[in-house]
Amino acid sequence: MAVAAAAASARTFIRQLCLLTMFSRTVGVAEVRIGALVPIFRASTGQKDTSGVRRFSSFYMAVSEINNKSDGVDDWLLPNTRLSFALRDSKRDDSAAFFGALALTREVFSGEGCSAIVGAASSGPSEAAAVVASRLQTPQISYSSTSPLLSDGLAYPYFLRTCPSDAFQARAIVDVRLHSNFVRLGCSAVLTACSPPAA
Repeated sequence: MAVAAAAASARTFIRQLCLLTMFSRTVGVAEVRIGALVPIFRASTGQKDTSGVRRFSSFYMAVSEINNKSDGVDDWLLPNTRLSFALRDSKRDDSAAFFGALALTREVFSGEGCSAIVGAASSGPSEAAAVVASRLQTPQISYSSTSPLLSDGLAYPYFLRTCPSDAFQARAIVDVRLHSNFVRLGCSAVLTACSPPAA
């Protein structure tokens, strides 16, 4: 069940990426070059990031399904287009994501760079990659970065995401409190790039 949900989620963000890429930069091009910025190892520990590996597996499966035009799955999607991808490890680290995005936009595909970036998984690394993506006018789509800071269209004009901002989580907590008549409600918060001060 979890694998099917992950595959459906991966297909959804690949579809969105393809549509974004198709309309913004590559109309009529036979190949769409995707840069995947995914945490495979954690910079802090050097250990494998199992969540990132699962996400990359879903990404790979979705790309394979879209490229396979004879299996009856998404054969209508970009019928004359092939998706190619290059992978860089974001390591859930801002610096690794910044340099990974730089490599994806300038060095991969024989120096042509990618048409769009998928990732990173965490908000801090996504913000770092978005600096590069915005500067080089490369669309970036994140599948799990939730920082409200990334909603700033002026700071990150080429960034979009498939998940809602953390700002909506706070609103949901308030709504639950108001509609459930709770007498007490406890919340905790940490001040990081992913959780700026509440207004």
